[in-house]
Amino acid sequence: MSRPVRLITELVGTFIFLSVIALSGPIGPLAALPIGTALMAMVYMGGHISGAHYNPAVSLGAFLSRKLGGADMIGYWSAQLVGAALALHFRLFGQQPLARYSSGTQGPGLPSARS
Repeated sequence: MSRPVRLITELVGTFIFLSVIALSGPIGPLAALPIGTALMAMVYMGGHISGAHYNPAVSLGAFLSRKLGGADMIGYWSAQLVGAALALHFRLFGQQPLARYSSGTQGPGLPSARS
């Protein structure tokens, strides 16, 4: 596969994986189920394209074992950091506009959007 396709795969996979991690925290001990399922799906989706690293440490390991070149490692790191930043932005700001239209409470102990 070409480098742009591999980098987009890393970006999208990192975004989806980290979004699932960020959004599954409130379910407590069962959080491992959606996180593991998301990682399994992302590896199945992108493993044959980019190697499904989705983590700069995995990319560094591939570089140190000489399975990934230096330029590719920097590209992978950049794509992973952008994917992580997008997931953070989605988690922090993606849900706020919905609260404006909510009626009642936002959840246990949280005030209504109307108050």
